[in-house]
Amino acid sequence: CEFRTSFALLIDRVKLQQFRNISELVFEPDPRLTFLVGPNGSGKTSSLEGIGLVATLRSFRGGRPEDLLQRATHAARVTLESQAEDRCYEVHLRKSEQDRVQK
Repeated sequence: CEFRTSFALLIDRVKLQQFRNISELVFEPDPRLTFLVGPNGSGKTSSLEGIGLVATLRSFRGGRPEDLLQRATHAARVTLESQAEDRCYEVHLRKSEQDRVQK
């Protein structure tokens, strides 16, 4: 078995639920090139942040983990699916009773 510290992953499907300003979003990026287009505040950066969160378990925006969840919600989920790897990668975020976010 070979240990790899980095690898490329072809993402077939992205699903965001209650993440930042996105209630629910599912999109299937093209394997070659994908553009995220929309007005300010529509979730383009949040979509990329969700993908990065699954890859690194950190937000590139910084800030408090509580900011990753939509207001007045107690949980969020980000899912990446890859047919090539035949895998599904998921990050679940939820608030504890002390209002702290747990991964």
